[in-house]
Amino acid sequence: MTLKESSITQTAGNITLQVTEVTKKVVEANTAATTALTKAAEASTSAGTASTKAGEASASATNAKNSASTASTKAGEASTSATNAKKFSR
Repeated sequence: MTLKESSITQTAGNITLQVTEVTKKVVEANTAATTALTKAAEASTSAGTASTKAGEASASATNAKNSASTASTKAGEASTSATNAKKFSR
């Protein structure tokens, strides 16, 4: 083997090593990107769940308000009935 052939073989070996290192880095970057995508999807799901729960809480608050309003109306009606009963009992 000549010195030139030996140099070419050494250069080819160095290039192969560099390609292997670059490939390794690409795989690592791909893994990191996949993990980030998974975490983003989980965060999105959590945000959706939180939004749903907020909607449910809002609906519950509206229902409670309506129930309180109904109870107030009924209390007013009962008071009126009591007043009327008192008037007629005289």
